[in-house]
Amino acid sequence: MPSASATNSSNSWQRRTQPSSFLGLPAKPLRRATSPKQLTIRRRSCRVIQQRDFRSGELEKEVDAIVLSPSQIKMKCPICAGSTFYDFRGRLNSRCSTCHSVERTRVAKLFIDKIVKLKPGARILHFAPEPGLSKFFQSLSLSAYEPCDLDPERYDIGMPIRKFDLCSDLGSLKESHYDLIVHNHVLEHLPCNYAVVLQKLQQAVKPGGYQLFSIPMQVGGYYREDLDRKLSSKERAEKFKQFDHFRMFGSLDFDRTVGMVLGIDKDYDLRDYFSENDLLAANIPKRWWRLCGASVFPVKRI
Repeated sequence: MPSASATNSSNSWQRRTQPSSFLGLPAKPLRRATSPKQLTIRRRSCRVIQQRDFRSGELEKEVDAIVLSPSQIKMKCPICAGSTFYDFRGRLNSRCSTCHSVERTRVAKLFIDKIVKLKPGARILHFAPEPGLSKFFQSLSLSAYEPCDLDPERYDIGMPIRKFDLCSDLGSLKESHYDLIVHNHVLEHLPCNYAVVLQKLQQAVKPGGYQLFSIPMQVGGYYREDLDRKLSSKERAEKFKQFDHFRMFGSLDFDRTVGMVLGIDKDYDLRDYFSENDLLAANIPKRWWRLCGASVFPVKRI
């Protein structure tokens, strides 16, 4: 016969798991993982917020820890719908086996689908074109899609790539011309003023269009830069994590660097745009939801 303490423990576990109905999940106890192969996503708390009159504030209800099993969160790449991922640069299951997307490119696609909402024929300028995103853009707007890079020979995306130097060719861009300009982890490679580059690209976006980009970022660090061409590849790798980088952005002064240039809120949180379940389903782990190197910024031109 079970002891009173065992019975209480069982009832407590059931009470903790009952709020799962708030998430659209079965309101029943969920088993904890019994094997390392069972990927579990631990949600330490979930806030269910009921808006009331602003004068009386908000009612917040804390929901205890819930464990989501693989059967409840089925990961699928939002770019190619692939469902298998492999380890990449020390990150477990971070890269899509089909289109080779990583966290930042999948976040970019989420923003494109929900915020940017491109229409067929949209004008798109895409720097350092990732294969998965490029394939999507080509299917949507082939005649108006312009992939660019300083070294076009590095890419094989099934169409010609325009050679473009962001430090010297910005004057060739037409103002208010593009519906979307995309560049992921490009600014750190530029031996020139990145702020001017961001401003010039924003001018090339149509009113109502977007500049969508990401940058490498040291969480808990500050911005640093060195444009000295005498630095060796080894020295650059030591200072900026890669042999061909000229800068590293930091989360602690983001509001005084990139955030200041384009008016981006330093309190970045993907949950302001997407549900937690949508992020997990796109294989965006919780550690990437706040300001970090996988953060993607959708900046609308007014």
